[in-house]
Amino acid sequence: MATKTIINTRIYEGMPLSASPKGDDGFNSCILAAIKDLMDSALARHPNWLFMLFTFSYPSNGHENQKDNIVLPGASIPEDNRVFVYFLNQYIRALNSGGCDTSYLWVREQTAGNTRCHYHLAIWFNRDIIQHFGRMIQINGYWSQALANYGIVAHGANTAGLIDRGRYEQDGKTQYYGMSLHRGNRDEYMAVFQRASYLAKDYSKDAPRPINTRTWGRSER
Repeated sequence: MATKTIINTRIYEGMPLSASPKGDDGFNSCILAAIKDLMDSALARHPNWLFMLFTFSYPSNGHENQKDNIVLPGASIPEDNRVFVYFLNQYIRALNSGGCDTSYLWVREQTAGNTRCHYHLAIWFNRDIIQHFGRMIQINGYWSQALANYGIVAHGANTAGLIDRGRYEQDGKTQYYGMSLHRGNRDEYMAVFQRASYLAKDYSKDAPRPINTRTWGRSER
């Protein structure tokens, strides 16, 4: 993977980047280039796409609500990416076996003072297969399965609160169900790119991690 280069502007190839204050530390140009490459490749394959952004967290037994305290006694959460990679392989395989021809990019982040990392996942769904995203039960199930596979939670544990689907504002309303991307629509292209560029922010990506543990990855196309 190419050496990280940080850019300190809010514009990339004429397109606006995320306006989040967390972008004040700059953006990883390699991740920005990967996002653009994935979008261009996706639009070359199919004319209509649905973009979604998710955040994945590990469970903790520190919640006041006992129903949320689902970590098994004696369980330890791996410091590398094995749990998330297991989830991603299983989930993407299921999507693509249904003809979705998915594109995706993920990043690993860990904020100061937090002992555990979290992950952001951007997915482009072929809209000929998935018109609107209503599959939280499915994605929650795959994340729960990955956690159970590594002995972190019991099989069948309710992990629904551990995945946040990205919120964004449109026409003064909070939206949860994704953004449209149609071939030839420049406004949609720039809006989706700006939303996805949040993953490229340099903020929270330099926390200590095991050797050879990647901070981001992407689909081949």
